[in-house]
Order: sequence, then structure tokens, then C-alpha cells
Amino acid sequence: MEGALDYASYRVTVHKHHHSHRSRDKGSAQGYASRTPGAAKPNEFGSWLLWPNWCLEVYPGGNLTVFHHVPLAPERTVQKVEWYFPHSEPTKEEQEVVDFVHGVRMEDVPICESVQSGLHSLGYRQGRFIVDAERSEISEHAVHDFQRKLLDALGAAI
Repeated sequence: MEGALDYASYRVTVHKHHHSHRSRDKGSAQGYASRTPGAAKPNEFGSWLLWPNWCLEVYPGGNLTVFHHVPLAPERTVQKVEWYFPHSEPTKEEQEVVDFVHGVRMEDVPICESVQSGLHSLGYRQGRFIVDAERSEISEHAVHDFQRKLLDALGAAI
């Protein structure tokens, strides 16, 4: 996402039923050129993770994406993705945004798989989270909050 988001401005806020992520765009270094006419804040990124498995994202340019994470098994999940544009078919520029974001997400898959694999190793010990006072892009306070919510939900289900 380095070509889309200004990490120095990236902030994560934890709320009772969701997390919000906000950032500015990269200005002239933006990885794509699409701007949806009439978008309210075309130079900003916003993401809202709705407990437990929905995510809404608005990328710089005003493009809305909806993610639904469907658990299939304890270690298997399908991510359903839908993009919304002002018309039925995306323009060439809007398709470039879809392709750009898809490429970044595909780069994340091996990282996620390696983390999952590492959790099963004998060397894994529950570690500490990185949390900084500014709740910046390096802070993992939202991951901790999600894990706490999950443990609470599992405890309530037992």
C-alpha cells in the first residue's frame, strides 16, 4: 500500500464494535490516478472493520470496497470482495485501482500464511504487541482488541 497511503498520517482507532483506520493519500506519488467525481474526501483513505467479519474501505479517489470474511474452518477463511463505483461498469482508471489494490492484497497472502505457520511452531510463545502512544501505522493495539473480542465471544459461547 506504499503507493496509495501516507503512512506518517495513518492512525487506527479502536471502538466498541469496530476499528477505524484513516490516512491521507500519497499526493503526486499516488500509485493510481482515479478520482471519483463528487467524492467527499478524495485525498483520504478510510477503513472500518465491523466486528466480527466485515470491512468497508474507501480508497483515495472515493472508491468503496466491501469485504466479508467467511470462516470455513478454524484455520480457513474466504474473503469476499465487492467494489462499488458510480456506474455499473468501472472505467479504465477505476479498474486500475481495483488491480492495484488486488496486487497489494496478493502480496499479503504469503505473509499471512507464514504467520499462521509460525503460530504452530514449537518456538512460538505468546508475544507482546507493539503499541505506541500515537496509535500509528506500526501499533498493534487493534489486533490486541480483536483478539480480546474473540476470546470474550468464545467464552460467552461456551
